[in-house]
Amino acid sequence: MMVNINIEIKNRIDSVWLWDAIKKYGVNLLDAGEKAFVYGAADLEDAMVVCYICCMFGPVRAEISKAK
Repeated sequence: MMVNINIEIKNRIDSVWLWDAIKKYGVNLLDAGEKAFVYGAADLEDAMVVCYICCMFGPVRAEISKAK
């Protein structure tokens, strides 16, 4: 099942390391300095892996919804 993900990482991060870890899942990364955002559509299992990887960087707020 395809889902949309929107993850906010509430810390400064090493965006190069994060991008290397998540780019194969077809999602996007925006590093805004004090926060980073990961978003896009992915298979549900891939979305869970991406969410887990993001949690390695500190507190996150994640929204996952069924893709239309």
